[in-house]
Amino acid sequence: MKEKLYKFCSFLSSSKFAMIISAAILVLAITGSLIPKADMAVSSSKLASNFVSVLGLDHIYTSPIFITLIALFALNLILCTLKLIIFDINKLSDIDSIDFKDHGRVAIKHSEVLSFLKATNFDIKQEENVITASKNSFGKYTVIIIHTGILIVLLGALIGYLFGFKGYINILEGSSDNVAVLSTGEFVPLGFNIKVNRFDAKYYDNTTRPSAFVTDITITKDGSDNNSDMSSDNNSFNYILNVNSPLEYEDISIYQHSYGFYLNKKGARFLFDVEVDNVSKNYEVKFNESFKIKDDLFGKITDFAPALAVSDDGKFSTMSEEMVNPAILLETYNIEGEPVVRSWLLSKQKTSGDFRKDYGFMMTFDKLYGVQYTGLAIKKDPGTMVVYLGFLIISIALILTYLINHTVIFIQLTKDEETGEMIFYKVFKQRKFGRSVPAQLFYKLIDKNEKDI
Repeated sequence: MKEKLYKFCSFLSSSKFAMIISAAILVLAITGSLIPKADMAVSSSKLASNFVSVLGLDHIYTSPIFITLIALFALNLILCTLKLIIFDINKLSDIDSIDFKDHGRVAIKHSEVLSFLKATNFDIKQEENVITASKNSFGKYTVIIIHTGILIVLLGALIGYLFGFKGYINILEGSSDNVAVLSTGEFVPLGFNIKVNRFDAKYYDNTTRPSAFVTDITITKDGSDNNSDMSSDNNSFNYILNVNSPLEYEDISIYQHSYGFYLNKKGARFLFDVEVDNVSKNYEVKFNESFKIKDDLFGKITDFAPALAVSDDGKFSTMSEEMVNPAILLETYNIEGEPVVRSWLLSKQKTSGDFRKDYGFMMTFDKLYGVQYTGLAIKKDPGTMVVYLGFLIISIALILTYLINHTVIFIQLTKDEETGEMIFYKVFKQRKFGRSVPAQLFYKLIDKNEKDI
């Protein structure tokens, strides 16, 4: 029974088991990344859908099977590290257990060998005519340090999985929210309020592909909705959020994730400027709400197009719901209610609202406010710093592994009547093909003397 248990534990700590687990993790990760496409292709198959759902392939990185494999990988690392600590550190105490990479005999004065070893700062252990000299002994520990770093990374991931979350919030421009929704449908209160003051998307010329989207938000610490400007208040501050500039607040990361368009005519407001006699005035009006342009001229906005297009025959149409080329239909009338001007005004074409020559005013359309929502990704991961620490340890250990090559030279001092003083030597390098300065210096010493016999 003990023998079987020992063999089982040896297998769990073996490189073979590590390769099997790593391959399984890789296959699952690749499969999980392809599932969205595959799931669409087999959506008509109930059996396939159930198979994907049961194995958790639609959310692979949080599925039980993936977490089990990660746990087995961690167990393998722990057992392997313990085995290294117990056996590998002290294995050089038994010279016969060392796998020496090079050996030979050479005629050389014993005093010259001892002088070399002392001059190159070898750790020397001599028993009668046997010398064991080691250099860069710290190299024995680099593999253990790498394993420890990987375990710390996994620990950080576990902390993030158990105590963190990742959710999303869609907030309409001018509105606010303080609850994130997880992929499981669970609601997570944030403890603070996010208000979207303004959202703007920019597009590549003549396309509907966004080049950038920016959200001006206000964070209110107490979680209450606050419609006033409290950027100077201790409980509130403003932040400009874009794809490359996430916000870190109270251990929570807020990312610009997506955006969308929702035309709500009741809550939407048009923002524009009207210039009369070189005097400009800001306006904020609703659909079909009358506003005064001059004493004898009034206007109202009766239609809106997020992406206005003009056909060859002069007809207007909306080519997309993206805010690529927002435009408004302005209708003006005089004090008697008679129509004066009816024209489309484009936000990207300022001259479309220039009526100064004929009617004495210029109108510059800014945007339709309150019809776009911004999608924010909300992430809390308390294990992030632990993961960073693990990667730092791994990086340092890898550098040390390259720079430090543990070297051991076993020397047996002998005398021969014909050749005089001789040595029998064996050289061990932790990394066979790695560079070892002490070993190179020793080989130079050997080359100066008689060749191996």
